[in-house]
Amino acid sequence: MELTDAELVTAGQNGDRDAVAVLLNRHLRLTYHVIRRALDGHPDTDDLVQETMIRAVEKLADLRDPTRFRAWLITIAIRQVKNRARRPPPMSLISPDPPDPGVDVADEALDRAGRDERRRRFRAAARWISDEDRWLLTLWSRELDGDLTRAELADALHVSRPHAAVRINRMRAHLIRAHEVVTAYEARPRCPGLTRAAEGHLLARVSRHIQSCPSCRPATPLPACAPAC
Repeated sequence: MELTDAELVTAGQNGDRDAVAVLLNRHLRLTYHVIRRALDGHPDTDDLVQETMIRAVEKLADLRDPTRFRAWLITIAIRQVKNRARRPPPMSLISPDPPDPGVDVADEALDRAGRDERRRRFRAAARWISDEDRWLLTLWSRELDGDLTRAELADALHVSRPHAAVRINRMRAHLIRAHEVVTAYEARPRCPGLTRAAEGHLLARVSRHIQSCPSCRPATPLPACAPAC
């Protein structure tokens, strides 16, 4: 019978190195995806995954509740990235990806291209929200993929589940606003007022401009649920 995380933690705290190895291997994929998403694919991802795992081994004896291992490991990953992460230049990272010359023009391919484009814009929008919102988006995407439960997400944030739900809804609202910014900024010709408003990378100021500018205001409202891009 496969041992639970809690049983493996207890065994590891009692000196069983094989149990620690199984435990880390079991959660390597989750840790990698969280860190890779937080760093947006930066080459430092592998190094930080390794540092996170080393830190987990060093601190395993300090984990008082073995049932909280996953949330505890994600907390370590968050701390490791926060110690190294730097905000990227604001506008240079939202230029559109080059088109794929091999895209099929069949209906199914067009639908897929539309979904991919919407996902790309939400990924660009994620660079406009705060560091804390980006972290929450990372964890929320893991929840949607089934890698984290809502309880584990809340535990990693050190908040209650209701508070986590409030923060997720607020983050999604910010992401929707940021998506509007990206859509308006990529429009051609670009509104000169938007370029001026975008100086300083302040989402609230740019969002206010978009809502008050006939040229930048979205023609149709975005859906209430942003994808976990």
